[in-house]
Amino acid sequence: MVSVEADVGQVLENGRPDVRPAGRGAKVSRCALARAQTAEGKLAKSDLGRARLIDQNRAYRAQLRHDFWT
Repeated sequence: MVSVEADVGQVLENGRPDVRPAGRGAKVSRCALARAQTAEGKLAKSDLGRARLIDQNRAYRAQLRHDFWT
């Protein structure tokens, strides 16, 4: 699996991962980041829906970080 160093908190704000040199941020697979971004982009049709999806996406990214470190 290909991994990239990314600041996962910046994915939604910028629409793409904030890729940084090794040693900074959590390792997250490109596939997981793309899946999270695609789901948000396709389903967010209103501000309320977008807010709900952002909250879900934050929880998903937190779970990815937790799974990575355990």
